[in-house]
Amino acid sequence: MLSEQLNKPSAGFLSVPASEEQSMDTICMKYVEARHAACVMFPTMAPAIQTMIPVQMDGFGTMGVDKYWRLYYDPQFLEQFDSEDVRKEWFRIDRSIQVFTPKGDLVAEQPEVPSAIKCRALIILHEVLHLVLRHAARSQAVGVDESTHKFANIAMDSCINHVLTEQFGYKFLQGISAENYGLDPEQPWEIGYRKLLDENYVNEDTHAYPIGDDESVRTDEWSDPVGTGSGSDGLDREHEMGKPDSDGGVDDGKSLEVSKAVAKKIDDAVQAGHMHNSVLSKWSSDSIKKDDNIVPLLQRFFQAGVDHAIGGGGRSYARSRHTIDPSFILPVDREPV
Repeated sequence: MLSEQLNKPSAGFLSVPASEEQSMDTICMKYVEARHAACVMFPTMAPAIQTMIPVQMDGFGTMGVDKYWRLYYDPQFLEQFDSEDVRKEWFRIDRSIQVFTPKGDLVAEQPEVPSAIKCRALIILHEVLHLVLRHAARSQAVGVDESTHKFANIAMDSCINHVLTEQFGYKFLQGISAENYGLDPEQPWEIGYRKLLDENYVNEDTHAYPIGDDESVRTDEWSDPVGTGSGSDGLDREHEMGKPDSDGGVDDGKSLEVSKAVAKKIDDAVQAGHMHNSVLSKWSSDSIKKDDNIVPLLQRFFQAGVDHAIGGGGRSYARSRHTIDPSFILPVDREPV
């Protein structure tokens, strides 16, 4: 049966037993359909979407990723988007944004509220962007910890939601908005994170408060940190499955490889005129430049090591003065045959 195949680790699925109210076929297919839709909607992100390992977790209440590329989801969370009323609470079209197809053609008209599958796909794309943009590693690099991770996630989510709104035209009504916090979503999230820490923000009872004194705009959306996951801030959660093992998971080397592959696809799409996303365009370009720059740096590093090992000799084929025994012939002293 399809459900048996989808639940095998080799098929990319792990699961906690399904609830009695819903069959495993239905639960898995909702995710499978959404994953396929996400790949079609955002083909440059497909390598990363297909790398994630979905883990069904009844009662989780949301969707989140760990730093080893496992995507935890509650089937009831996916099912709720079958209701148009719920979809209206989550997403709304922004008519001021021009939306393009994956081939670069302008989309003439979009529905006011996305379909159930598209809603699920947008949330999958939100989660995979945490991984592709390597938020966990970057969080640890700037010292994010238990006392500050909520502010880091606000800054990250404001950037990610801006990317997805710019790409697909839908605002995340249930997500973080940069404008509510006075952040610039076009800048790296680390800048917004520092701004949140520096500008008199409070963190009472794990609540994060937006700018302003109006009680009506205060939010307690961070009262439950479980929905974020180590995939955003690098901090392990109790529900997560730990380091990669026989049950799956992606190590840091593979993670970096996938991220680079996505950056290359995005840059190619931008150069071909098929993509018009300012944030991801800059990120992909910067990522490729870093890769280009690291090669000569590594060459100089290893050349310096060779120089040190042979006593300061040059790298030409001419014999140079060495501090070691001059009668000792080194490979550097002879031209290749």
